[in-house]
Amino acid sequence: MKQPIKLAAIALIALTAVAGAAQAQQHGAPQGDTTVNVQGPQGPFADQKVMMPFYELLRDAHNQGDKADLDAVETKVKAMLPAAFNGGQPVSKAMEDHVLGVAHQALALGVSNPKMFDSYEAFMAAMLGPQ
Repeated sequence: MKQPIKLAAIALIALTAVAGAAQAQQHGAPQGDTTVNVQGPQGPFADQKVMMPFYELLRDAHNQGDKADLDAVETKVKAMLPAAFNGGQPVSKAMEDHVLGVAHQALALGVSNPKMFDSYEAFMAAMLGPQ
């Protein structure tokens, strides 16, 4: 066998072996399902010390149905914000509006999915997605 043909045959054999190993890895034993959090860290919104009082307030309002006093809920949410998100200092108007919007969204979600208020865990899964 001539030298260039011999080298080409060795290279072809090596490439075939590498491709076969890669294919075996791809189609080998199942790797299982993998969940990736594409949202990044959830920050204080995932902290139970912050979210449990929020959940309890919204759960109680949800349980009152149409009789819930939304103005009172908003007042209570606003009162929670400094301690929950800003070390006791007032939060920005944008943050206040954001959290009030989340509260209203949670109550609206509870209308179509009342089971989200069955437990804190169900609430968090509905609000932040399963972990």
